[in-house]
Amino acid sequence: MSIMSHKHRFCFIHIEKNAGTSITHALSKALKIPHFKSWRYRGPFKGKGGLRAIDYINLLGREKYDSYFSFAFVRNPFDRLVSWYTYDNFGLPTFEDWLEYFFEYIKLDQMAYLVDEMEK
Repeated sequence: MSIMSHKHRFCFIHIEKNAGTSITHALSKALKIPHFKSWRYRGPFKGKGGLRAIDYINLLGREKYDSYFSFAFVRNPFDRLVSWYTYDNFGLPTFEDWLEYFFEYIKLDQMAYLVDEMEK
């Protein structure tokens, strides 16, 4: 779930399993941004989690995006892995089985959310 404010000129880039939902809720409450304006609906944007930097650029245009403060939180990769496993292990019987599944998924790392050049 991502959140953006034109009034406060910021874009929060939510990287999966990095406390993004909690951060979005806190920002929504503190800045009095109605919940429905948080970016739950991704429309044409691909992937899970929140909008990536490239998604905001496509939405706002490069010049406007560059004039906003954009930020994200990243997490220690091991802690992120454990969090992901405890959140949803896809019914796999062991941590080792889940790791095999996850290694295929993890090929897209956290940087893909932050760097627009990776889309080219």
